[in-house]
Amino acid sequence: MEDHGASPAPAWRGLVNAVLYTLLFADLRDRELADRCVRGLLTEPLLDLSPEQEYALLSDALASGGRLTDPERSIPQPHSEEEVRAFLGDVLRRMDAARPWPVLPFRSVPPWSPEQVMAATFAGSVPMREFDVTDRIRKVFRRGVIDGRERSVLTLALSSGMEVTLVTPWRKRSRHVAVLVRDNERIPEARHEFQEATGLPLDRPPCGRASRRFR
Repeated sequence: MEDHGASPAPAWRGLVNAVLYTLLFADLRDRELADRCVRGLLTEPLLDLSPEQEYALLSDALASGGRLTDPERSIPQPHSEEEVRAFLGDVLRRMDAARPWPVLPFRSVPPWSPEQVMAATFAGSVPMREFDVTDRIRKVFRRGVIDGRERSVLTLALSSGMEVTLVTPWRKRSRHVAVLVRDNERIPEARHEFQEATGLPLDRPPCGRASRRFR
């Protein structure tokens, strides 16, 4: 028989593994643990997901016949399959009870492609280093190559649906973080919403047409 390799992991596997990681040293009998898990899922979604996506994936996981604690697909667990399923079921019930869910001022989403970043419009710069921005908004930049140079990139979706991408370094000898918007976004509105959502300061772009060029 021809071996076609292992079957691909289901869509819910990554989220379930992320939740299981947080439970490694937890006592599932702790009555407040599920509440803390729900608060985290709703206010700091995992894996660039929205709360709605998290809920759907956890529901799919519980409805599937797959083993959530499969040792070949997840990290070793001190908890049994039955305990994990009971806990996640409790989490879903509490997520339902918490509706309507809070509207997040911003969340991280998959980054734009290098071509999209290169075509974006400069809206200003945060006069802070990458580490300080990460510490303030609790979101992590990803490393990637743009215009032949390794850079750190973070894309945020604001509550209006607008997306902004943070890039550093943007210019030579600058350690500030650039904020980019798509061409069809109005810079004044984008700047205002970004600052209101994140609480980060934002320097004004240079006078005249906004620069898009990496230097």
